[in-house]
Amino acid sequence: MQAERDALLSTNTPEALELYRSIRRKSPFTWSECWLGTAGNVGYNLEIIDRRLADINKAKSFGKPPYRTGYFYREGGNPDGKVIWIDDNQNPRFRMSIWLPEELTNQKEGIEVWDGLSQKIVPAWRPLNGQRFTLGCDPYRNLKAVEAKQISRIGGGMSNSRQSDGGIAVLWEYDASIDGNKKNKKEWESFRFVCTYRYRPATQADYFEDVIMCAQYFGAMIYPEQNVEALISYVYNRGYAGYFLFDVGMDGKPKPLPGRYNATETNQDMVREIKDYIEFRGEAECHDDLLNEIKAFRGIEDFTKSDLKTAAGMALLGSKSRYRELLSGFTTDTIDIDGLF
Repeated sequence: MQAERDALLSTNTPEALELYRSIRRKSPFTWSECWLGTAGNVGYNLEIIDRRLADINKAKSFGKPPYRTGYFYREGGNPDGKVIWIDDNQNPRFRMSIWLPEELTNQKEGIEVWDGLSQKIVPAWRPLNGQRFTLGCDPYRNLKAVEAKQISRIGGGMSNSRQSDGGIAVLWEYDASIDGNKKNKKEWESFRFVCTYRYRPATQADYFEDVIMCAQYFGAMIYPEQNVEALISYVYNRGYAGYFLFDVGMDGKPKPLPGRYNATETNQDMVREIKDYIEFRGEAECHDDLLNEIKAFRGIEDFTKSDLKTAAGMALLGSKSRYRELLSGFTTDTIDIDGLF
């Protein structure tokens, strides 16, 4: 029996791994093997996911989860004011697994950018150091009036219907100042998710504000799913378009809109990125909500109900964008769009 298991592991194909896990569930050697996840047809390393979930659950059983729960709010109600984190287990919109010194939060500056929707230059805020974090988001479409009233009545939260939720995932980019002397990715401290969110506020605008506040707090570049254009329009109108992260085409020019349209090809790219992330960084992942969505994932058709996983996939895709390298060549307060767009 063990020889058969070893042979399947050494084959290391999605089909072999799925069969391996099936054998472990049907003929377990230990009690914990009875509860293994069943996903695997997309090739995710569920051994790593299960081990990491066991570690997190053990830490939580001792009252020491690897993250804090709470929400962001604007100091003094100022729509462009300082964003502050509040620990609150009763309103756990966000889970955050990194604690930034106050002086490293809310770092932004005013510039002018090109609005690809209105086709004009507009004033905007941008992060002072947009290299450190990437925010992937999976917006939900606007609610009908009766749906909004129902959610408002129960105070928002994860949707119990087939309606999707809003997803946010913040990726801490590779930091050479911390991990520059470590060749093995598995030993890095950076390049992991540090903030997650799966929630459905009463209004779409509330979700958009959560995206903006989270981005401002971390100084994260926003890489959105383009399918819900209302988010992009909202961020432009709120004056935070400098936080947008664009793909760069083969011609060296940024795409007209930030993020990426979520279609079959994008979903396939996200599956590959998440697979690599779990393989090399899964042991460092602190967010069990994200790991559980990945574990439950059966195939591309599941993206419609995997809002947090989709947001994480968008962050990983955004991490590969060359747009930040392009911006590093500009030092003025206005980005010259001639030759760019």
